[in-house]
Amino acid sequence: MTRQTYTQPKCPECQYRKPPSEFRDPATHEPLPACKHCMRKAQRAGGQRWTA
Repeated sequence: MTRQTYTQPKCPECQYRKPPSEFRDPATHEPLPACKHCMRKAQRAGGQRWTA
């Protein structure tokens, strides 16, 4: 059995380890600086579209 916990990237915003798919834009598949949850949160707070 392989341990996945330490291979998952950690979100710099919420400090949670999440699967790599959480750090990709579903539309463009670009890598994101934070997980999707934090990106949406930042988008609501800031109003402008975030850039990867």
